[in-house]
Amino acid sequence: MGRRLFPVALLLALSSTGFAAGNTAWGVPTQIDVTYAGIMVHGSFGNTGSCTVADRFFVPINTGQYKEIYAALMMAYASGKEVSAYVNSCDPVGWYAAPSVTFNYMVNSGVLYVRN
Repeated sequence: MGRRLFPVALLLALSSTGFAAGNTAWGVPTQIDVTYAGIMVHGSFGNTGSCTVADRFFVPINTGQYKEIYAALMMAYASGKEVSAYVNSCDPVGWYAAPSVTFNYMVNSGVLYVRN
């Protein structure tokens, strides 16, 4: 019986989170929201993962190199530089919107690029 439930449980787990791996479009950050949970970055970044909200990506506070990503985002915002982020999924950000609303989400294997 346990073997029969495993595929169902796996499908349910996979269906609750969208998969959106890829780079965002290059864009200049127009707003950065820094909260206890992480950083929400606004700009013309497109919608890499076909999430319910486009032109934003979220960096959770437990992301590897969070402080470096934070510093690079602040520098890009202050100097008008373009950024692109490698996002891994479409996920809700609980404090920011209803659970049915998903954002491009950067996790530990994510990358942030900055250019002129």
